[in-house]
Amino acid sequence: SATALTHFGRCLLELMIFQYGLRLRASIGRLPDEDLSYFLIEVLFKSGLATIASCLFVLFRAMKCMVERGYGSCGTPAKCASFISVYLVLVWGLKLVHGSVESRLRVTLSVSFEKI
Repeated sequence: SATALTHFGRCLLELMIFQYGLRLRASIGRLPDEDLSYFLIEVLFKSGLATIASCLFVLFRAMKCMVERGYGSCGTPAKCASFISVYLVLVWGLKLVHGSVESRLRVTLSVSFEKI
């Protein structure tokens, strides 16, 4: 049935994300000390806290609208807040992946991307 396919697809997606997370964790574990320090402080904590604060700001604005006017009149701002929050989390996820690369490779990759 359709629900079984939906659950199977969701399980498959979660398994793929979990597997990629394990690979990312192993990559982070092999970082030199200074790159690990950069990753933990700049990427994980500073960027993570900024992302969470941005998501909360956007979601609280949507919640304020729903409390004042009701959900029916605030459907669009609530949807926009959800999409913006997902976008912010995806950008932070890409920063996590980028931060898990050694600094010498990061410099090489950024130079090659500038040439493109």
